[in-house]
Amino acid sequence: MAAKRSSGEARPGERPKDRLGDLAEELGTFLGRTERRAAEWLDERKQVADQLTAIRDRAQHLLEQLGSMAPALRRRKKAKARKPTPGAAIPPEVKQTSKKTRTTGRPAKSSAGTVKQTEAQRRRWADYRRGDS
Repeated sequence: MAAKRSSGEARPGERPKDRLGDLAEELGTFLGRTERRAAEWLDERKQVADQLTAIRDRAQHLLEQLGSMAPALRRRKKAKARKPTPGAAIPPEVKQTSKKTRTTGRPAKSSAGTVKQTEAQRRRWADYRRGDS
């Protein structure tokens, strides 16, 4: 079996002019394929860009529609009655001024009350550990 020669190697009995012609032909084929692939890639790129533009335009249209609906949505929110949040503006006649209140509406515990509660809980645990429960 004869070894396959690349186009750059001389064949027996072949003139250098023929070799140059073969090389030019292979180069032309290569460049033609490359040009075709580049054109296909550019076409695909253009199609993707067109699709993205269409998506962007559709999104912009939807945002414009939503923007025109914004005043109506704000009116709907205002129409719904909500409970006032803790710390919200309360009229002075309703506001309790004598006692501090928690967010639950119960009076706040004093530090003395906290100490008493802690001591009572410690006593309960001590009784439990002794088995007096």
